[in-house]
Amino acid sequence: MHGIVNVSLRGDGKIRKGMLLMYWSDLTQNWSLWFSRFKAQFPNLDDASMPFLKLDRNRFEAHLAETHDMTLNEAREAVNGFLYIETLARAQGQSKASVDA
Repeated sequence: MHGIVNVSLRGDGKIRKGMLLMYWSDLTQNWSLWFSRFKAQFPNLDDASMPFLKLDRNRFEAHLAETHDMTLNEAREAVNGFLYIETLARAQGQSKASVDA
């Protein structure tokens, strides 16, 4: 799936219509920023491998699992969790910007 779905954040922190969901393709558009955020959570990621791994989420998840003693399923869940948290952070930033305006 590519692109952004229009959903929004409810007061309870859950996703609903209006929030901009993040996808792997969104991360690859500004890889240096997102890789540094991944690296903060997963310090064993190999910098030299990243230009190749960013092109294939499955390979990235396999590398994450291998370098952080995770199963492939745990690595996949970690990436999904990362995307979810970044979606919430993006929505929070947009909410704050609209309140400040």
